[in-house]
Amino acid sequence: MSTFIGLCLVLLGVGLDRLWLYIRELDRQTYIQLIETEAKQEISAEVREAERRMRRAALWRSA
Repeated sequence: MSTFIGLCLVLLGVGLDRLWLYIRELDRQTYIQLIETEAKQEISAEVREAERRMRRAALWRSA
């Protein structure tokens, strides 16, 4: 009986370890997605600023 309980505890430990690794991987993926989203937002803001500067320069040249 104690062997069965020991085996169950080992399997539970392995299962919890796998679950912990899965949760850590999800956290890592979420963190990577957040970084990518922030980078895309920064790039979009820089592109909008560059477009605004180009339009302003074109207006000055045409005037």
